[in-house]
Amino acid sequence: MMKLVSVTLLMLLSGLAANAESITFDFEDLALGRVASFTETKGGIVATFTTTDPSGLLVYQNSGSFLPPPFMGQSVSNGTGFPIIIMFSTPLGSASVDFAMDNLPGISPVFTMKAYSGGTGGTLLATSGTLGVAPAPGGFPQGDGTISALGFDTLVLSGPQPGLAIDNLTVSTVVSAVPEPSTLSMLLIGLLAVTCWNKRKFFRLYR
Repeated sequence: MMKLVSVTLLMLLSGLAANAESITFDFEDLALGRVASFTETKGGIVATFTTTDPSGLLVYQNSGSFLPPPFMGQSVSNGTGFPIIIMFSTPLGSASVDFAMDNLPGISPVFTMKAYSGGTGGTLLATSGTLGVAPAPGGFPQGDGTISALGFDTLVLSGPQPGLAIDNLTVSTVVSAVPEPSTLSMLLIGLLAVTCWNKRKFFRLYR
């Protein structure tokens, strides 16, 4: 009987395996200019971008000469060293973003990502740091920052350099897969077998 129960549970768990769905915010549909905050919706997820800088955020067109690829099209900058805060409408599992920053001498080019649950005043789930590397001598340090923290709903992006730009923010949410028909059939057969086993055992004891 215990074998049948174990097999049944194994089939159920295999049918409920988790899949990661990735969504990218590329800022291409935003109006250019400086704003206090903005929202962008992709794949049903709403991301709200803000900063503690009173002058707000700058959405600008990058031709590829000022910052080389993967910075292409529109990008977002804080321009002053204040953090960029991103709040999501649903809990997520991981994130990655292309970043670039100023190249002032004597200042660390490390890009920091912090993931929170419940906003910036909530629980800090994870912190990651990525060293920016200039693609050419005298260029601006760039890199791809990544972070993983199951259930985060807020990201804070920052760095010691006074200028920070981001592009191509990709987030992943964990979605439970619905069991396939074949898996459901196997599950029902297993449960039926367990039920029949229990009935046979009952009649043997009391007849």
